[in-house]
Amino acid sequence: MTAPLLRAAGARLAGDGLVLDGLEAHGPRLILVGDWGPLFELLLGRRQLVDGELELAGAPAGGAVARGRVGVLLREPSLPASWTLRELLVESAALFGDGPLRASRRARGVLDDLGLGPHAGKRLSRLDPLTQRAAALACALLGDPPVVALEQPFSGLEPSAQAALGGLLERVLAGRRALISMPAVPGSPSEDAFAATGDELLIASGRRLVARSHFRDLGARARSYRVSVKRSGDGLLSRLAEAGYEVRRMLTADVTTLLVTDPGGLGTLPLFGAALASGALIIELVPAGPVGAPGVPETLDAVGA
Repeated sequence: MTAPLLRAAGARLAGDGLVLDGLEAHGPRLILVGDWGPLFELLLGRRQLVDGELELAGAPAGGAVARGRVGVLLREPSLPASWTLRELLVESAALFGDGPLRASRRARGVLDDLGLGPHAGKRLSRLDPLTQRAAALACALLGDPPVVALEQPFSGLEPSAQAALGGLLERVLAGRRALISMPAVPGSPSEDAFAATGDELLIASGRRLVARSHFRDLGARARSYRVSVKRSGDGLLSRLAEAGYEVRRMLTADVTTLLVTDPGGLGTLPLFGAALASGALIIELVPAGPVGAPGVPETLDAVGA
């Protein structure tokens, strides 16, 4: 049986970092929504796991990059501006222990796979933002790691560049297990299109996992949600109103149900943040159509606060 792509049991990262518990997500493509920066730092060995277990594809996540278990693309990759693209990839391949000939071959293979051959002799400082992002992606793919982790790959790119990168990612990630983070959903059209290809969305707020969902359930076009909580309904209602949502209480009992309208297109991430801040336990969140409309979408599985 294939190990979960991401598994956590009582995991707590150093420095008031991410806290994950009771998580098993199989993928092969997981979309991480919110601030997952501490996880990428853990993969790179820049942050430590101080408690519990956190695994990526059945192996410890801490320092996974150094062991060749995962290839990482950071949101703001640091590229040596004076190097050519070919030099970057050859030097990166040498970190795997390759000799000059093998490193050159490995670099050439990745350049061909990503269609970067025409840019191989150009200095990184002279590449456009899209090609620079593709160059960093090429480094992540060196060594053919079993898992690829991409931190907000669309961040900072113009819409046309985002669309081109989306097509490139679809091609090079086919058949690979991958984690891709995004700041929020809904996002840009290219981010939403890519998020829709994920097997599952894992949503973090306040450095905790607050919900698991599928893109179709959050619905990039949804502007109303039915939110059911077990406690702190009044506190959540106030925080949602302060955030810019329109909220109407539908039922008050052991479970409080709110109809939340999103006129400003905030999406769901601030909603989850408000729930976490108010101590509310979301037990159901579904996109809501017009009042009285038939059919109810699948329930969003919530993670206990």
